[in-house]
Amino acid sequence: MALFVLQHGGSQGHWVWEETAALLLARGHRSILPDVPGCGAKRWRDCAAMPFDAIVAELAAEIDAAEPHAAGAILVGHSQGGTLIAELAAARPERFRHLVFLASGAPVQGTTMPEMIGDKPRGHDPERIGLPLDPATTDRMALRDIMFCNDMDEAFKPTYFARSRGHRWPAAAQEKRDWRYDHLAAFPSTYIVCEQDNILPVEWQLRFAERFHCKQTARIDAGHQAMLTQPDALVDLLAAIAAA
Repeated sequence: MALFVLQHGGSQGHWVWEETAALLLARGHRSILPDVPGCGAKRWRDCAAMPFDAIVAELAAEIDAAEPHAAGAILVGHSQGGTLIAELAAARPERFRHLVFLASGAPVQGTTMPEMIGDKPRGHDPERIGLPLDPATTDRMALRDIMFCNDMDEAFKPTYFARSRGHRWPAAAQEKRDWRYDHLAAFPSTYIVCEQDNILPVEWQLRFAERFHCKQTARIDAGHQAMLTQPDALVDLLAAIAAA
Protein backbone atom coordinates (compact mmCIF):
# COMPACT_ATOMS: atom_id res chain seq x y z
CA MET A 1 0.00 0.00 0.00
CA ALA A 2 1.34 3.40 -1.01
CA LEU A 3 0.52 6.87 0.27
CA PHE A 4 -0.12 9.51 -2.39
CA VAL A 5 -0.19 13.27 -1.89
CA LEU A 6 -2.28 14.68 -4.75
CA GLN A 7 -1.74 18.42 -5.26
CA HIS A 8 -4.20 20.29 -7.46
CA GLY A 9 -3.34 22.98 -9.98
CA GLY A 10 -4.23 26.63 -10.31
CA SER A 11 -7.76 27.92 -9.73
CA GLN A 12 -9.06 24.50 -8.69
CA GLY A 13 -9.27 22.50 -5.49
CA HIS A 14 -8.87 19.04 -4.00
CA TRP A 15 -12.16 18.01 -5.66
CA VAL A 16 -10.41 17.41 -9.00
CA TRP A 17 -8.63 14.45 -7.36
CA GLU A 18 -11.61 12.82 -5.63
CA GLU A 19 -12.24 10.15 -8.28
CA THR A 20 -8.52 9.42 -8.60
CA ALA A 21 -8.25 9.00 -4.83
CA ALA A 22 -11.26 6.64 -4.82
CA LEU A 23 -9.74 4.51 -7.58
CA LEU A 24 -6.41 4.41 -5.78
CA LEU A 25 -8.16 3.37 -2.57
CA ALA A 26 -9.85 0.52 -4.44
CA ARG A 27 -6.33 -0.72 -5.20
CA GLY A 28 -5.28 -0.38 -1.56
CA HIS A 29 -3.55 3.01 -1.74
CA ARG A 30 -4.27 5.99 0.51
CA SER A 31 -4.29 9.63 -0.55
CA ILE A 32 -3.97 13.11 0.97
CA LEU A 33 -5.59 15.92 -1.04
CA PRO A 34 -4.32 19.30 0.23
CA ASP A 35 -6.01 22.54 -0.75
CA VAL A 36 -3.88 25.54 -1.66
CA PRO A 37 -4.91 28.56 0.46
CA GLY A 38 -7.70 30.31 -1.42
CA CYS A 39 -8.86 27.09 -3.11
CA GLY A 40 -11.14 24.17 -2.37
CA ALA A 41 -12.35 24.18 1.22
CA LYS A 42 -10.19 27.30 1.79
CA ARG A 43 -11.51 29.29 -1.15
CA TRP A 44 -13.11 32.05 0.91
CA ARG A 45 -9.90 32.95 2.75
CA ASP A 46 -8.21 36.23 1.95
CA CYS A 47 -4.74 35.10 0.89
CA ALA A 48 -3.78 38.10 -1.23
CA ALA A 49 -0.76 38.97 0.92
CA MET A 50 0.35 35.40 1.68
CA PRO A 51 4.02 34.77 0.72
CA PHE A 52 4.86 31.75 -1.44
CA ASP A 53 6.93 30.17 1.35
CA ALA A 54 3.88 30.35 3.63
CA ILE A 55 1.82 28.42 1.08
CA VAL A 56 4.42 25.65 1.06
CA ALA A 57 4.69 25.68 4.87
CA GLU A 58 0.91 25.34 5.27
CA LEU A 59 0.71 22.41 2.86
CA ALA A 60 3.68 20.69 4.52
CA ALA A 61 2.04 21.11 7.93
CA GLU A 62 -1.19 19.57 6.63
CA ILE A 63 0.66 16.57 5.26
CA ASP A 64 2.49 16.18 8.58
CA ALA A 65 -0.79 16.38 10.49
CA ALA A 66 -2.57 13.88 8.24
CA GLU A 67 0.26 11.32 8.39
CA PRO A 68 2.53 12.24 11.34
CA HIS A 69 4.88 9.28 10.99
CA ALA A 70 4.62 8.41 7.32
CA ALA A 71 7.62 8.50 5.03
CA GLY A 72 8.06 7.45 1.44
CA ALA A 73 4.92 9.06 0.03
CA ILE A 74 4.47 9.63 -3.69
CA LEU A 75 3.99 13.36 -4.31
CA VAL A 76 1.91 14.26 -7.37
CA GLY A 77 1.48 17.79 -8.71
CA HIS A 78 -0.83 18.81 -11.53
CA SER A 79 -0.27 21.85 -13.74
CA GLN A 80 0.82 24.81 -11.57
CA GLY A 81 0.86 22.39 -8.63
CA GLY A 82 4.17 21.14 -10.01
CA THR A 83 5.87 24.31 -8.75
CA LEU A 84 4.50 23.59 -5.28
CA ILE A 85 5.60 19.97 -5.10
CA ALA A 86 9.08 21.06 -6.15
CA GLU A 87 9.19 23.26 -3.04
CA LEU A 88 7.51 20.64 -0.83
CA ALA A 89 10.23 18.19 -1.83
CA ALA A 90 12.82 20.71 -0.63
CA ALA A 91 10.95 21.39 2.61
CA ARG A 92 10.29 17.73 3.53
CA PRO A 93 12.73 15.58 1.51
CA GLU A 94 12.44 12.70 3.99
CA ARG A 95 8.70 12.48 3.36
CA PHE A 96 8.70 11.61 -0.34
CA ARG A 97 10.14 8.73 -2.32
CA HIS A 98 8.91 9.71 -5.78
CA LEU A 99 7.72 12.92 -7.44
CA VAL A 100 5.15 12.89 -10.25
CA PHE A 101 4.57 15.96 -12.41
CA LEU A 102 1.30 15.77 -14.35
CA ALA A 103 1.25 18.28 -17.22
CA SER A 104 3.17 20.70 -14.96
CA GLY A 105 4.71 23.98 -16.02
CA ALA A 106 8.19 25.03 -14.88
CA PRO A 107 9.02 28.71 -15.49
CA VAL A 108 12.65 29.66 -15.95
CA GLN A 109 14.39 31.81 -13.37
CA GLY A 110 13.15 35.39 -13.53
CA THR A 111 9.84 34.57 -15.25
CA THR A 112 6.40 34.34 -13.66
CA MET A 113 3.93 31.63 -14.58
CA PRO A 114 1.59 34.06 -16.42
CA GLU A 115 4.56 35.54 -18.32
CA MET A 116 5.65 32.06 -19.40
CA ILE A 117 2.19 31.37 -20.83
CA GLY A 118 1.69 34.82 -22.34
CA ASP A 119 -1.51 36.47 -23.52
CA LYS A 120 -1.14 36.12 -27.29
CA PRO A 121 -1.97 33.28 -29.70
CA ARG A 122 0.44 30.35 -29.80
CA GLY A 123 3.42 31.01 -32.07
CA HIS A 124 3.42 34.78 -31.47
CA ASP A 125 6.57 34.52 -29.32
CA PRO A 126 8.82 31.42 -29.23
CA GLU A 127 9.69 32.18 -25.59
CA ARG A 128 6.02 32.04 -24.56
CA ILE A 129 3.72 29.04 -24.64
CA GLY A 130 0.89 31.12 -26.04
CA LEU A 131 -2.84 30.43 -26.09
CA PRO A 132 -4.70 28.06 -28.45
CA LEU A 133 -6.99 30.88 -29.61
CA ASP A 134 -6.61 34.65 -29.76
CA PRO A 135 -8.05 36.04 -26.49
CA ALA A 136 -8.70 39.37 -28.24
CA THR A 137 -11.28 37.76 -30.52
CA THR A 138 -12.42 34.74 -28.48
CA ASP A 139 -15.08 34.64 -25.78
CA ARG A 140 -13.52 33.94 -22.38
CA MET A 141 -15.66 30.87 -21.73
CA ALA A 142 -14.92 29.48 -25.19
CA LEU A 143 -11.21 29.90 -24.50
CA ARG A 144 -11.51 28.12 -21.14
CA ASP A 145 -13.50 25.35 -22.80
CA ILE A 146 -10.85 24.58 -25.40
CA MET A 147 -8.03 24.89 -22.86
CA PHE A 148 -9.46 22.81 -20.02
CA CYS A 149 -12.26 20.72 -21.52
CA ASN A 150 -11.25 19.69 -25.04
CA ASP A 151 -11.55 15.97 -24.16
CA MET A 152 -14.22 16.32 -21.47
CA ASP A 153 -17.69 14.81 -21.69
CA GLU A 154 -20.11 17.55 -22.75
CA ALA A 155 -22.54 16.60 -19.99
CA PHE A 156 -19.88 17.14 -17.32
CA LYS A 157 -18.66 20.54 -18.50
CA PRO A 158 -21.30 22.62 -16.65
CA THR A 159 -20.41 20.80 -13.43
CA TYR A 160 -16.72 21.39 -14.03
CA PHE A 161 -17.15 25.12 -14.63
CA ALA A 162 -19.50 25.49 -11.66
CA ARG A 163 -17.06 23.74 -9.33
CA SER A 164 -14.15 25.81 -10.67
CA ARG A 165 -15.63 29.14 -9.54
CA GLY A 166 -14.14 30.99 -6.60
CA HIS A 167 -10.78 29.20 -6.40
CA ARG A 168 -7.82 31.60 -6.45
CA TRP A 169 -4.22 30.94 -5.57
CA PRO A 170 -2.44 33.62 -3.50
CA ALA A 171 -0.99 36.36 -5.68
CA ALA A 172 2.53 35.28 -4.66
CA ALA A 173 2.14 32.10 -6.72
CA GLN A 174 1.44 34.18 -9.83
CA GLU A 175 4.17 36.72 -9.10
CA LYS A 176 7.00 34.38 -8.09
CA ARG A 177 10.15 34.62 -10.22
CA ASP A 178 12.77 32.92 -8.05
CA TRP A 179 12.46 29.29 -9.14
CA ARG A 180 14.78 26.46 -8.13
CA TYR A 181 14.90 22.97 -9.58
CA ASP A 182 18.45 21.68 -9.06
CA HIS A 183 17.53 19.92 -5.80
CA LEU A 184 15.06 17.75 -7.73
CA ALA A 185 17.93 15.86 -9.34
CA ALA A 186 18.21 13.88 -6.09
CA PHE A 187 14.62 12.55 -6.33
CA PRO A 188 13.24 9.67 -8.38
CA SER A 189 10.65 11.37 -10.54
CA THR A 190 8.25 10.92 -13.45
CA TYR A 191 6.68 13.46 -15.77
CA ILE A 192 3.31 12.41 -17.18
CA VAL A 193 2.74 14.03 -20.57
CA CYS A 194 -0.89 14.74 -21.48
CA GLU A 195 -0.91 14.24 -25.24
CA GLN A 196 -4.12 16.21 -25.94
CA ASP A 197 -3.22 19.13 -23.67
CA ASN A 198 -4.35 22.44 -25.19
CA ILE A 199 -2.65 24.52 -22.50
CA LEU A 200 0.82 22.99 -22.47
CA PRO A 201 1.78 21.51 -25.86
CA VAL A 202 3.69 18.23 -25.73
CA GLU A 203 6.98 19.84 -26.77
CA TRP A 204 6.73 22.24 -23.84
CA GLN A 205 5.84 19.45 -21.43
CA LEU A 206 8.97 17.57 -22.47
CA ARG A 207 10.98 20.74 -21.89
CA PHE A 208 9.49 21.01 -18.41
CA ALA A 209 10.28 17.36 -17.69
CA GLU A 210 13.96 18.15 -18.24
CA ARG A 211 13.73 21.30 -16.15
CA PHE A 212 12.22 19.29 -13.27
CA HIS A 213 15.06 16.74 -13.65
CA CYS A 214 12.55 13.93 -14.22
CA LYS A 215 14.19 10.54 -14.57
CA GLN A 216 11.42 9.15 -16.76
CA THR A 217 8.38 10.23 -18.73
CA ALA A 218 5.05 8.53 -19.30
CA ARG A 219 2.21 9.50 -21.61
CA ILE A 220 -1.55 9.57 -21.32
CA ASP A 221 -4.03 10.22 -24.12
CA ALA A 222 -5.80 13.06 -22.34
CA GLY A 223 -6.21 16.80 -22.18
CA HIS A 224 -4.99 18.99 -19.36
CA GLN A 225 -7.52 17.64 -16.82
CA ALA A 226 -6.46 14.00 -17.10
CA MET A 227 -7.64 13.16 -13.58
CA LEU A 228 -11.18 14.09 -14.63
CA THR A 229 -11.25 12.75 -18.19
CA GLN A 230 -9.01 9.67 -17.99
CA PRO A 231 -8.89 8.73 -14.27
CA ASP A 232 -8.55 4.99 -14.85
CA ALA A 233 -5.59 5.39 -17.19
CA LEU A 234 -3.98 7.87 -14.81
CA VAL A 235 -4.40 5.53 -11.85
CA ASP A 236 -2.81 2.73 -13.90
CA LEU A 237 0.28 4.94 -14.28
CA LEU A 238 0.32 5.96 -10.63
CA ALA A 239 -0.12 2.38 -9.42
CA ALA A 240 2.76 1.29 -11.63
CA ILE A 241 4.96 3.97 -10.07
CA ALA A 242 3.93 2.78 -6.61
CA ALA A 243 4.81 -0.80 -7.48
CA ALA A 244 8.23 0.02 -8.91
